[in-house]
Amino acid sequence: MPSRLKEMMLSEVGTHLKGVDNMIFVGYRGLTSLAIAEFRAELRKEQVHLRVVRNRISVKALSDIGEPGKVKGLFDGPTAVMDGEDPVAMAKVALAFAKRNDKLEVKGGIVEGQILTAKDVLALSTMPGKRDLQAGIVGLAMSPGSQLVAALGAPAGTLAGAIKALIEKLEKSPAAPEVTAAPQTSEGTAPAGAA
Repeated sequence: MPSRLKEMMLSEVGTHLKGVDNMIFVGYRGLTSLAIAEFRAELRKEQVHLRVVRNRISVKALSDIGEPGKVKGLFDGPTAVMDGEDPVAMAKVALAFAKRNDKLEVKGGIVEGQILTAKDVLALSTMPGKRDLQAGIVGLAMSPGSQLVAALGAPAGTLAGAIKALIEKLEKSPAAPEVTAAPQTSEGTAPAGAA
């Protein structure tokens, strides 16, 4: 490959990987183009990109952006680089696909600057994903508020129940005797005995 083309590819791959914190490396030897397309479609659902680049260029790009040389050992045979925001989602998708298609091999990765082995990626796939953690945090944050509303609503509910019970009791009790007014004479005064 002409050196100018290599330099351009290295620059493009290096620029892309420079801003990426989470990568998983997968071997794809023996995968058909149809299987790779299916794998890419599953990755797209999780906003994960798959890059197939020559191993030397990938290793050089990673070493240029300061990743340790241990990565070189992960690039043995045809290797693709997965990158995305949620490393747990990437690991889950890769391992689920590898279970259905034994030609895909999870080799390892880099998460937040830490080098992962294939076993580490397997362990990562068992953790809750970013969305699950965010939902849990929102639930915890909302919990005190909902408990406060319930606590404030309880006395009001008790008071409303007591008032309702009193009203029902008064409605069921016999009516108090009505006081009748004294008969009036035609002049508008009450008879002498009426007070």
